[in-house]
Amino acid sequence: MPKRLSVEPIAVAKWNELSQLLSGIGVLTLGDGEALATLCEVHAAAQACLLELRATGTTIKTGLGGVKPNPAGSLYRGLVSLQASLMTEFGLTPSSRVRLGQKAEPPKDDLEDLIRTHG
Repeated sequence: MPKRLSVEPIAVAKWNELSQLLSGIGVLTLGDGEALATLCEVHAAAQACLLELRATGTTIKTGLGGVKPNPAGSLYRGLVSLQASLMTEFGLTPSSRVRLGQKAEPPKDDLEDLIRTHG
């Protein structure tokens, strides 16, 4: 894990989760560390924006007494879009897994195995 992630616990947790998952499905290589770190940082930043939106709402009051959209909203949308793009690169969406040629294992059918084995 790159040292820069250590300052953000949410990014570290996402790194631990995704590195294990991606290693398990054979997608992660040593050369992917920076891209995965970026995905984890983007995830952490999006979570911070989401918390801000939940705390302050989708609109904020201006200094003149008006109301305007909360800037965290547009920042959140941009981060989520970037996160989705990075997730696609790692095959972390259903359509990207199909594109990468990875398919989920079909559930094991014990009856079918029995019939195949014993005729």
